[in-house]
Order: sequence, then C-alpha cells, then structure tokens
Amino acid sequence: MVLGAGAVAAAVTKAVEAEEAAADDEVVAEVAALEQTVSEVMAEQEVAQLEERMKQGFVEVEVLRNKPLGDNTRLVRLKLHDDKQRVRYDVGSYVLVKGLSFHVDESFPFGKFVLKPYLAVQPPDREGHFDLIVKTYPFPKGSASRYLAEMRRGDRLEVKGPFHRPEVGVVLRERARQGGKIAVLTGGAGMVAGLQAARSLLHDTDASIVLLASDKGPADLFYVKELSKMEEQFPGRFAVHRTLTRDATPDWDNRVGRVSKDMLEDVFGGSPEQVASHTFVLCGPPAFVQHLGGQNVAPNKPFEQLPAACPSSTSRTTAASGGEPHGLGRGLLVELGVPKSSILVL
Repeated sequence: MVLGAGAVAAAVTKAVEAEEAAADDEVVAEVAALEQTVSEVMAEQEVAQLEERMKQGFVEVEVLRNKPLGDNTRLVRLKLHDDKQRVRYDVGSYVLVKGLSFHVDESFPFGKFVLKPYLAVQPPDREGHFDLIVKTYPFPKGSASRYLAEMRRGDRLEVKGPFHRPEVGVVLRERARQGGKIAVLTGGAGMVAGLQAARSLLHDTDASIVLLASDKGPADLFYVKELSKMEEQFPGRFAVHRTLTRDATPDWDNRVGRVSKDMLEDVFGGSPEQVASHTFVLCGPPAFVQHLGGQNVAPNKPFEQLPAACPSSTSRTTAASGGEPHGLGRGLLVELGVPKSSILVL
C-alpha cells in the first residue's frame, strides 16, 4: 500500500504531537517532583527562615495569654509560627513590639503607632511561644505598655527580633565559665532584665547566681512563685533575696529598707572581701543603679570602659572614706572594694 503525500504528512504530524505530549508529561512530572522537593526543604528550613525574617522585618504573631502578675504588671505570651521554634536570647536580648494604640491622649484622634523593646523572659528551651513582662504606668505614660496590657487571646501584633547586645553578655558568660560568682541586683521593673540574665546563665553555664530584688511595696512584687520554682530547679546555684523600701506588711518575712552596705555584706558573704569576689549586674532605674555603682555607670558597658567619676553637687564626704566622694560619686559597691571591671549594667 502506497500512501499519498497528504497521508504521510498527517502521519508525521500525529507522531510529532504524540512525542510532544509525552515530553510535556515528563516536564509536568519533573516540575511536580521539584515542587515536592522544594516543599520539603522549605518545611525543614521554616524555623531558620522565620527567625531571619524577624530580624529583617516585623512579623505578625498571636496572643496566647495575657495574665496579671501583680497590680501593675502582666505577662503576655505570644505564639510563634512553628511549634518547634524558639526565641533564642542572651543576656540583654530584646524584641521590638509595634502596634496601633487608641489608649492615648486626645491629640491622637486616630490612634498612635507605638514601638518599644521588651525582653523575652521564658525559659530558653521553651518551644512554640515566648513571654514578655509588661509593666503599666498611669495615663498618659506608657502608651506601648497599655497597648500590650489590654491585648486579649487571639489578638495579633507585630514583633521584630530578637536583637542581641553583647557588651555585657560576653563578659558575664566568660566570668560564669571561669567559675565566678554572679550577683544580680534589681530595682523595680529591672527585675525583668535580672530574670532574663539569670535564666540565660543558669541554662547555658554552671554559674552560681544570687538575686537581690528591691521593690517599693507588696503591690510591686511579681514573679514570686516562678522565682521560687527556679530556686527548686537549680538548688545550690540560684538564691533569691527581696527587700521592700516602704509599705512592708506585718507578715512580710524578708528584708526591709533600701539596699545598704550592711545588706550587701549580709547577702553576699558577710564581709567586704566576700562581696568584692562577685561580678555584679545592676538592673533598674538610674537612681538605683547610681546608688550602687556610682554616678557614671551606663547601660551595657562594663564600668572599666567608662570615664572616671565626675564631681557632683549632690555628693558628700565622710571621714571614713578619707574625704572621697560618696553616694552618687562612687556607689556602695565601689566603697566595698568591688573592682570597677566587675560592675555591669543592663
């Protein structure tokens, strides 16, 4: 049988179409396999990618919990996108929180964008969420704090970070790894920074840490049960002492009064020599930090990197110190013989 030219052409066209269709099927299969591989790789790298995104830009997270810790303090728990993800923090690490708050004065009729850093304080091995401790202040102060404090479960907000501040963390870790004794002194809301430092060092080093926390009154106390649990979790390595500077109730069984030389000696060994053997981390408002460390201490710098203390009109002299500046000029720790290189501020 002899085919005509038209039949031959039709047969060739059909064969080409069949070959092209088979090739298309192979391409589709290859693309599907490639997509599957990409999906698997993306699933494996999701945690790392999300962490990188948090560093580069804000990401939205969901509020899991918002519970009171005291009269003016709340714990806000935020859900991460991956149940296995952790917010890995070091001493002084923080996350930025951004949102639109309507709890502001009348000059912002359409709300006000708030942006504030907060310290993550959950145990370092906690997965799937992270915790912020928020201290609220009377209106009109604390727009960001009120914004966070009034969040409910299921609400969403934007966060970015964590950001690390190695200036103090590096020094502390090295001291801890060398077996040095760490003393954390906190005043008021400085407890949050002290708690973060203690948790980070307890989990990552073999350091022994003593925490001395100063608050105004019982209403200002928070994280009491959690600190007790930490003492039980790290027996012999973590101890907590608290003092109230005012409004102590009759049933208060801890210390009373402003942190003094006598209190420091009693808590940290019984003598100036024992006190001076510690590395001190100061966390709190400027007046608290200067009372202990001196006039020129500053956040995130070892004392030895700062200029010498300047004369102050509020300084006074004592015969015991041989006429040297006292109080804001030097600080209680310096007067007790603590080396300036062993005084750090968060």
